[in-house]
Amino acid sequence: MKKTMKWFVVLTASILMLTSTAMMVNAGKEQSTFLDTAGIKTVSVDFTSKMTLLETMDNPLPEIVDLSNNKTDNDTKILKINVSEPINFNVSADQPITTWTWYKDGTYQDIEFDNFSTSWNTPGIKNVSVNATNDNGTSETIIWDITINPLPEIVDWSNTKTDNDTKILTIFIDQQITFNASADQLITTWNWYKEGIKQINNSDNFTTSWPIVGIRTIEVNATNENGTSNTVNWEITVKSGKGRPPEKGRDQDGIDLGVLYGDLYIILRDDNGVPIPDSNGCVIAINKSDGTNITLVYDEEHETCELPPGAEEWVTEVHFGRLAVARAPSAVIEASYDEAIRVINSATKIRLEPSGRFLLTLEAEDEDEEIFEYDKAIDASLENLGLYKKIMLDGHLEGNLGDYDYLDGGDPVAPPRKRPTLDVAHFEAAVLAGDPSLDLSHLLVDHGADEVGNKDFISAASFLAAAADKFGYLHVDLVVNLNTVLRLNADQDGDDKLEPDEYVDFSIMNYDREAHYTQDYSKSITVLQSATCQGNNYWEETELTLIENGYGNETVFSRDEGNPFVPDSNWIAGFVQAGDDSLRIIDFVHTYQIPEER
Repeated sequence: MKKTMKWFVVLTASILMLTSTAMMVNAGKEQSTFLDTAGIKTVSVDFTSKMTLLETMDNPLPEIVDLSNNKTDNDTKILKINVSEPINFNVSADQPITTWTWYKDGTYQDIEFDNFSTSWNTPGIKNVSVNATNDNGTSETIIWDITINPLPEIVDWSNTKTDNDTKILTIFIDQQITFNASADQLITTWNWYKEGIKQINNSDNFTTSWPIVGIRTIEVNATNENGTSNTVNWEITVKSGKGRPPEKGRDQDGIDLGVLYGDLYIILRDDNGVPIPDSNGCVIAINKSDGTNITLVYDEEHETCELPPGAEEWVTEVHFGRLAVARAPSAVIEASYDEAIRVINSATKIRLEPSGRFLLTLEAEDEDEEIFEYDKAIDASLENLGLYKKIMLDGHLEGNLGDYDYLDGGDPVAPPRKRPTLDVAHFEAAVLAGDPSLDLSHLLVDHGADEVGNKDFISAASFLAAAADKFGYLHVDLVVNLNTVLRLNADQDGDDKLEPDEYVDFSIMNYDREAHYTQDYSKSITVLQSATCQGNNYWEETELTLIENGYGNETVFSRDEGNPFVPDSNWIAGFVQAGDDSLRIIDFVHTYQIPEER
């Protein structure tokens, strides 16, 4: 018995055009009978050459019947959004779907849901598309065309002091100065900041002055419906014009933070870190490719020194990393020092980590009001920078960092609070309880006058390492420039130039890695190393010695490739080596405890 099949018959124009209301086809013969309003007619058709047969589908393709996005909240497929603005696309189909396939700018996305969220970081014309698949096949593709609006951009700026686009300038106390900016789009809101504080000023210019000396900042950005622009930053040195500043490092009333000698790239320096100038007084840059000198071009008219054309790619810039917080106002660093002292004063035990950071045992109360102890290292960058500055200034941790004894607290009604100072008796007792073999007497003023000794330098180097990038390295140019920012190197005669005797004196510095890392507290660290027991692998706590056969353990004291610093044991090179060795240990403890995960 033959199977009966239904067919749609498509006749070519050369055969016949019919308006049928019913159709009967005998698939096994060349004659087919059609019934229309005129009666029954028989047509002979050559099925192989005169018509195409399409089998009707019992299961239609899936169809996307609903779509939307959370920007317009409707089914529009042409829309606009801003840079970095998140947007979500949603779809639904008339059948259960096995796989949703999404594309972003033609690139397949590993998302198999009926919604897709994304954003774009750059302006331009973008697109998102989607189709749906199940056992019946794949639907038509839905495409959204998205225009990413460009952010506004501040393209021009100036100030009335220099009348140009320079962003580093000098003015005097109470001298008015106006800052101007313009953007490439119409702006809704101008956002001006003075020392990080938002100003009430919705204009493309801002006029201000300062009543005290110091390093000040102005920032501006612009906002409209497309988003917020880039930020322009000015750094303003406010000077008194009244002679030399107070003693270095004390930013009383916002005293100038000091003068950086030359641009921030690695230059030729003497044993104390002082730049070695050429005959024109210009610094000499170091070529990072071969270590040769790069002589700067001297401009007699403007009395400036510039890198020769094309030399920018051969010099190594000095990057501060975490140490950039040294540029914070002195009050911020002093407050961080105060916080470190508060924690030290509350410790029941005081020890040093092998890196030289403070490791404190503190007490706390749990939810059951029971007292428990826990260990905490002082690892905050600003707190360690405060400890570093105090040691480098005074050679001890007693007293305040700064010239005032009280904190305002921001409440005009409340009385000022006295700043914390190191509790010497408590400190000595906590050190005895934590590690009786540890001698930290050099951190107390009892060891002599306010002078920095060799032990003080080594402690300061450890505090500096704790403040720096854990995965970076210290080098001479970084330390010298940091000391200038902190006014440890300070312009004492007010001539806007650092003389050799105005730099920190490292002449007494002597560092011996073997002697330092064979002390009880610093001779080893505990790490996890792989072990096997009855065929099972596990991690076992292992004590790792930091000095092996008179040399530093290579696993810990490894150097970053391309590091320009050459180790030494004296002067500033010895100081930097001590700090960088401490940083190697911090790096290892944080990242390389498990050898197989290096």
